[in-house]
Amino acid sequence: MPHELSDERGRALTFLAVGVLSFGFSGVLIKLCFFPPSVVASFRMILAGAVLAPFCVPAWRRFLAERGAAGVLLLLLPGVLLGLHFHAWVAGLKLTSVANGTFIFSMNPVFFALAERFVRRRRVPPFALISLALGAAGAGWLFFLKRGTPGGGGDLLCLLATLLFVVYLLVSRWVTKTSPQTETKTSPQTETKTSPQTETKTQTGRSQLRTGRTRTSPQRPRAPTATPHHLYIHIVYLGGGLATLPLALLGGGPGRVNLGDTGSILALVGLALFPTLIGHTANNYGVRFLPPLTVSFFTLAEPVLATAAAALVLGEVPAARELPSYALLLAATVYYLVRARGRPLEKLPKPKAGDATSGRRTGSFR
Repeated sequence: MPHELSDERGRALTFLAVGVLSFGFSGVLIKLCFFPPSVVASFRMILAGAVLAPFCVPAWRRFLAERGAAGVLLLLLPGVLLGLHFHAWVAGLKLTSVANGTFIFSMNPVFFALAERFVRRRRVPPFALISLALGAAGAGWLFFLKRGTPGGGGDLLCLLATLLFVVYLLVSRWVTKTSPQTETKTSPQTETKTSPQTETKTQTGRSQLRTGRTRTSPQRPRAPTATPHHLYIHIVYLGGGLATLPLALLGGGPGRVNLGDTGSILALVGLALFPTLIGHTANNYGVRFLPPLTVSFFTLAEPVLATAAAALVLGEVPAARELPSYALLLAATVYYLVRARGRPLEKLPKPKAGDATSGRRTGSFR
C-alpha cells in the first residue's frame, strides 16, 4: 500500500508539471478571445465538461444509484468555486497585463501557508517558509515595479481570483476525502481466513437449514463504490459552468458574442482543452495525493511561462528590471521541490497519551 501511494504521488507530480505548461498559455488565450469575460469563464468549463460526458455515462448511472442528488451537490461545491475563480480571473486579465496578473496569482502559496497554519492548525516546515519568502519577494518585486499598491480593477480582480483558487483547492481536497476516489483492495489473506466463531456460525446455519428452521440476519448496507476521477472532474466542470452561467446571462454577455469570430472561438476551445482539461485536472488530481501547499508551489512557474508566451504572441515584452522577480519565483519552486522530495507529504500528528481522541479517527482535510 505505501508503494502504491508513492507511485500515485509520483504520477501526480508528473501530471502537475504537465499542467503548469498548459497554464502558461492561459493568459495568451484569454487575450486572444474577444468574447465577454463572463462568457469565456462559463463556457470554457461547459465545453470541458461536455468533452468528458460520453466517457461518464456508466459511471453517472452507478453514482446516482448509490449517492443520489446529495452526492452530486457535494461535488458541485468545488465546481462553483472554480467557476467564480474563472469569472474573476478572466475579467481581471482583460484589464491588466498577463505578467501583472500571473505574478499577483503567484502569491497563492502564501495564502495556502496561512490556511495550513491557522485553519488546519498544522506546522509549516522551515524549508517551506524559506520558499514562501522567496516567492513573496519575487511577486513583491514585480508588484513594486508595476504600481507599488494593488490599484486598478484588473489587479483587484486577479487578487480575488487568487483567493478563490485557494478556497477551491482546499474544498476540493475536503470533498475528495469525503467522497472517496480510491477503492480499497482486500488482501488474499483477508479473504481466506475465517475465525472459529465464523465456522461455528456457519455450521449452525447449515444445521438450521437441514431442520427447516432458518433465521435471517439484517444485511449491512453496501458501501458506495469509489468515484472515478473523470466523473468527478466532469461534474466539477459542467456543473460549475452551468451554475455560474447566470452571471453571463445577467450581464448580457451572450448577446455580445460574434459567432463569426473564428479566432475567438478557437481561443475559447483552446482554453477548454488545455488550461482547463489538462491544467486544472492536474490540480484536482494532485490534491488527492499531495498537500495543497505542494500543489500551489507548481503555480509559481506559471508567471515565467505566461510572460514568455505573451512576449512571443502578444508582444508584451517585460523590462529587464523585472527579471529578478522571475529568478526568485523559479528559485522558490525548485528549492521547495528539492527539499520536499522523499519527505512524508502528510504526516499526521501522533496522539498524546491520555488524549480522548487517541485511537479514534476524526474528520479533517487530511
